[in-house]
Amino acid sequence: MEFWLIAIIVIAAVIVIGLGIFFATGIYHVKEGRVAIMEKYYEFYEVLGPGWYYYMPLIYHRRAWYSTEMQCRTYTLENKNTINIYYKIVDVVKYHYGKITIYDHLMDIVNNCDELTEDILKERFLEIGIEFIKIEDARNNSVKV
Repeated sequence: MEFWLIAIIVIAAVIVIGLGIFFATGIYHVKEGRVAIMEKYYEFYEVLGPGWYYYMPLIYHRRAWYSTEMQCRTYTLENKNTINIYYKIVDVVKYHYGKITIYDHLMDIVNNCDELTEDILKERFLEIGIEFIKIEDARNNSVKV
């Protein structure tokens, strides 16, 4: 074979492989118990549940993955108490695009509520897309509301 024919075959193969890789980057898999936020041109587009999806690369972007199962986080409060907060994300869009973290929201609740009850915590956590389940002292696992 002539050199130019080999060069054309190599260039064609590189282009085909490159296009295959490019289009394969648009394949997304969301595992069971998780959701993903998709953006189109860097603005919210939709929330994906479990399953396989294809979105055109460069136009659509997976912005974040979140668990929809119960989670536990440990926080140290300003008074040096350590607590565990059990919660579940119920509104992924509100949670992801909210401008406040769980810790900041918790500190706001603790510092601005005269009487801290489970109902107040549930109501206030829903404001940032979270279902409050329980709070406990991290040292002895006693419920602390």
